[in-house]
Amino acid sequence: MRERLRIVVGSDLAREVRIVVRSSGWKDVSIVGLPCKCTLIKEKENQRLPAPSETVRIVSACLESYRHTMKNADLYRFMAPSCISMIAGESLVKAYLKPDSHILMPKTVVRLAREYRKRSLSSSVLSRVFGRRIRKIVLFDTEGKLNVRKHLESFARKAGVSYEIVPVGLDYLRLFLSSIVSSWRFEQKEKTSNFRLSTYAMIFDHLSDISRIMDEQEATLAIVDMFTVVFSPARIVYVPFENNKPQDRKKWIGSAGDRAWFAEKIRLPERWRKQGFYKGVLFQSFVHQNEIVGLLAIDLFPGQKNEQLLSLASLLADICSVTVVNARAFRNLDEARRILQEERDRARTYLDIAGVIFVV
Repeated sequence: MRERLRIVVGSDLAREVRIVVRSSGWKDVSIVGLPCKCTLIKEKENQRLPAPSETVRIVSACLESYRHTMKNADLYRFMAPSCISMIAGESLVKAYLKPDSHILMPKTVVRLAREYRKRSLSSSVLSRVFGRRIRKIVLFDTEGKLNVRKHLESFARKAGVSYEIVPVGLDYLRLFLSSIVSSWRFEQKEKTSNFRLSTYAMIFDHLSDISRIMDEQEATLAIVDMFTVVFSPARIVYVPFENNKPQDRKKWIGSAGDRAWFAEKIRLPERWRKQGFYKGVLFQSFVHQNEIVGLLAIDLFPGQKNEQLLSLASLLADICSVTVVNARAFRNLDEARRILQEERDRARTYLDIAGVIFVV
C-alpha cells in the first residue's frame, strides 16, 4: 500500500492548503482541517481516523492538542506558531499585529460575518470573540475575492472597527507546505532505502545457504521460502519441470489449496516461458540453457505489482535455476555412483562364484 501524508491544518485555512496541494500535483498528500483557536468560532469537530499507511503531520502550534488524539500524528519540526504564520512571514505578521488589532484569514472573516449577521456586536462581545479589545481588523487576503471583502466590510461596520486588507497570496503557504512534503518524502525514501538494504542482505544470506544445498527437494523448498519472505504473496506454488514439461502434481510445492488453485493456471503452456503478470498472477520460469527446470506462480496483492518486483523475481530465478540444475546433477551423479557400486558388487559376486567353480 502506498504511503500517504496527511497534513493537519486549521479548518479556516484548509481551503487554501487544498488549492496548493491540488495545483502542485501532490497526489500522495491529503488535508484535514480541524478547529483551533485561530478559527475564533466554535465548530463541530469532524476528525477522520488516519489509515495505517498515513503519516499525520501537525504543522501549526494551535493544533498541538490533537497530537494525542490522532494515530500516527507527529509534530512538524518547523511548526508554525499559528495558522496566520503559514500564509505570511514573521516580519509581515509583526508589522500588522498590534495590541489593538487582529489579523484574520478569509474564511474566518466569512464565518464571523455570518455568525453575527443577525446578532448585536457590543464591545464586550468583541472582546469575548477576539480575547481582547480591538479597534482594527487586518485581513491577510490569500485569494483576492470580492465576496470576502464584502463580508469584512459588513462585519467591521457592524462591530464599529476599522479594517485593512493585505494581499498575501499563496506563495508563502506554498513554500511552507513544500518544505513539509519534501522532508516527508525524503524520510520515506530513507526508510525505503534502509528496507531495501536489509531485504537484499537477507536475500544474499538465503542465496548463500541455498547454493550449498545438494538435494533438489530441499533446495526448492528453500527457494519457495525465500520468495515467500521477499514478496509476501497471497499464494505461491512451485512446479518442477522435466524435459520442458511440468512434473507430477504430487511434486508441486505449496499448500493443498494453492496447488488446486494453480492446477487451472498450469494449463496455459504459453505462459511457461513468459515472465510477467497474467490475470493478476506473476509467472516466473526457472530457465537454464534454454530448458525450463521450474515454474513459480506468485499471487501478489494489488498494491505489490510493479516493475521492480518483476526485475527482482527474474534475477532471483536466474540464480535459483542454477541451484536446481546443480542439485539435479548431484542427484544424477549420486545415482551413477550407486549404479556403479551395484555393478562392482555384482561383479565381485560373480568373480567369487567363478573362483569357487574353478576350484571345484
